[in-house]
Amino acid sequence: AGALEATMRLLDHSPVDELRDPLNAAMRLAGELDRLDALVDELGKRAADDGRDPEARLAIAMAAAHAASDFLGDPDKALRVLVPLLEGELANLDACRRIEELALRKDDVALVERALEAGSKLALGNTDPADQVAMLVRLGEARIKLNRLPGAVEAFREVLDLEPGSAEAIRGLVLVLDRSLAADPDAELPEGLLDALETAYHASNDSVGLARLTRVRLRKVEGSDRMALLQTLGTLIDQGGGTSAESLDAWGALLALDGEASHALE
Repeated sequence: AGALEATMRLLDHSPVDELRDPLNAAMRLAGELDRLDALVDELGKRAADDGRDPEARLAIAMAAAHAASDFLGDPDKALRVLVPLLEGELANLDACRRIEELALRKDDVALVERALEAGSKLALGNTDPADQVAMLVRLGEARIKLNRLPGAVEAFREVLDLEPGSAEAIRGLVLVLDRSLAADPDAELPEGLLDALETAYHASNDSVGLARLTRVRLRKVEGSDRMALLQTLGTLIDQGGGTSAESLDAWGALLALDGEASHALE
């Protein structure tokens, strides 16, 4: 016990770049003395100390979370140490990833979303772009689960900015569209949703996708705008975006509005 107390005193007086050894020694001694649970509590108090260097607090919190989660099998205890640092904007990218991992074990989607939101910002310019893309995709998926659909669109649009044509981002945006229309066929859609999908579908020459978007846009337009969209729809269907029957429906709807529409008569 005396060796553990001495190690803790050493830890309290060590600079940030020399914390690894006393932290490892403290965990080894606490394990031998069956005092890991108490050690995590002590480390948690130090991590919460506003008077300590922020980097030291983070290093201590990560060590405490490791002991709580991996040795004690207690993700809740680990999160009680780490989440205050996330809330205080002290968490780094590794801490955000650790919080995400622990939150997933608890199926805490709201906390997953918070960790990913912070982590994706920290990842900007500080990691492989593929890692940032993956985090943003997971962020969008978490927001869909939370029914935060505008936020999900924002995340998936960021993915497409980084990786044009991303299949995962397009699938996510389509899911947002499906969810929105299922809840209310006449609902106002999240800002930027249709434009983002339209850009992606144009890039991949996806006539089926573009035809669907045109049908969605037709819900809200009348007059000359409606006629223009019906002409666009008929053209897209004829280019492989639908069936012959759907083509007849589109051109027939245009003729009903304008009996002299040249494209519909062809």
